[in-house]
Amino acid sequence: MELRQLRYFLTVAREGTYGRAANVLHVAQPALSRQIKKLEEELGVDLFVRHAHGVSLTPVAYTLQAKAEHILDEVIAVTRMATGGLEPMTGSMKIGVSPGTAEILAYPLSRLAARRYPQLRCEFVSMLMPARADLLRDGKMDVAVMNLPRSVQGLRILPLMREPLCLIHRSDDERFQGVESLRLEDLRGVPLVVGGAQSSGIRSTIEDSFAAAGIPLVVAAEANTAGACKALVKENVGPTVHVAAMARSELERKELSAIPIQGLHSTRVIAVSAEREIGQDLRQMMDLIRECCSELVDNLQWLGGNMAR
Repeated sequence: MELRQLRYFLTVAREGTYGRAANVLHVAQPALSRQIKKLEEELGVDLFVRHAHGVSLTPVAYTLQAKAEHILDEVIAVTRMATGGLEPMTGSMKIGVSPGTAEILAYPLSRLAARRYPQLRCEFVSMLMPARADLLRDGKMDVAVMNLPRSVQGLRILPLMREPLCLIHRSDDERFQGVESLRLEDLRGVPLVVGGAQSSGIRSTIEDSFAAAGIPLVVAAEANTAGACKALVKENVGPTVHVAAMARSELERKELSAIPIQGLHSTRVIAVSAEREIGQDLRQMMDLIRECCSELVDNLQWLGGNMAR
């Protein structure tokens, strides 16, 4: 049982419908239904009775409602005690992300922060590597979400999630029709759109993996951003190797397809300056980023993500 499931249960109970509860929680309704179903399975009871106007609590759910509210109140009290009763975050926090990550993370993280810390202003700084790492080292950025770079000098790294790298290709590319998985060897001689700066995490992983396998990396074109990579793929310049999350909208529209490449993964991390002390505000923001990413993964809004433990 997770605290999030109890929070979801209480919201559905309060709102009276899954639809309104999903809007309040800013999650997809199917994801909310799955979490409630998991809670019911763990408890071995039904919590809601569906009817024409929404849902109502079962008798056992009324008992759970009171206990769940008490549990969440206790968690808040323990958190305050553990942090010495310090005030929640205020002011502003500069968060570094790539343009592609900003499309996935910026909105849900800002909404979560607004609910949890109303006096906090999140300032998202969208830029490429290595500029984000340089700003962290210089103390001009508080925290960043990035793929694990080739060099972590001057940075403190905390694993966030692991994502399989996929061949992202046009859905009408006949070379890959019906293929569910690829080996690196299968890409020998395939001209690829290669994304990212030389020191960026995904590009480093691709170059190092091809070199270790003794397979020449054939470059059809290079692009700095995930958006530029997608544009080149759609223009039939060639497929690219990236995480599926970068093309979620195109995958849903079936414009592009993604095939996992065996043994090839990207590690996404939270990074801060190694010189900076991790105080309460920074720790709370790091925890908030992890919580937000975990919800996106669970709700299938961050495709392929597997949270680090």
